[in-house]
Amino acid sequence: MSESTPICRCRVLYLGSAVPRQSKDGLQGIQEPLRSLYPMEGAGENLKGIDSWLSVWSNGILLENVDENRKQVTRFFPIESLHYCAAVRQVLIPERGNSHPEPKFLPLDSPFARAPRLQHPPIFAAILRR
Repeated sequence: MSESTPICRCRVLYLGSAVPRQSKDGLQGIQEPLRSLYPMEGAGENLKGIDSWLSVWSNGILLENVDENRKQVTRFFPIESLHYCAAVRQVLIPERGNSHPEPKFLPLDSPFARAPRLQHPPIFAAILRR
């Protein structure tokens, strides 16, 4: 067995976890869970989460934070449990005949997610197998 290698570490706001119910496949699979965790309006002001560190290793993903009792909490997700991950952003895509389009979470390289003056921050989302 080879040694584990750190790839990157960054500070994140952990929004929580939710089970995908409609689909577990790719981009479609993260839509419903992200809608339940991410506020529709005013993300900058209303975004609630846990200040955390996310580390990507060659053998998995490590999430670290401190709980309300100042106790260190670490959760490691082996790379084998990773089903899908993506860097996405919430965007509204105009639709004909619909004055209130439903928000969608699109990859950061999508033209809609790269438009100027976007108010929603990038999100790292993952689907993990139990």
